[in-house]
Amino acid sequence: MKMKREHIKILVLGVGAVEEVYEAPARVEDSLYILQILDTAGTDECGIIREEFYHQCDGYLLVFSVIDRFSLQETKEIQKDIKR
Repeated sequence: MKMKREHIKILVLGVGAVEEVYEAPARVEDSLYILQILDTAGTDECGIIREEFYHQCDGYLLVFSVIDRFSLQETKEIQKDIKR
């Protein structure tokens, strides 16, 4: 039986991180899943690029600093953008 392969894309959004792409394979029964985590958090120039990814991703991870009220407010704005 041929193994099914599927990509699952998660977009990391928020203030203060580095732009990276991480991939991790996971096998579940006869399926291989490639978990792609696209970290765009903290990169101002990614605002437009980030919005292009909104509809191409399967999930989102919103991050903020617990000691920086601005980062929480920014994360709330990003959440509103995703819901549009």
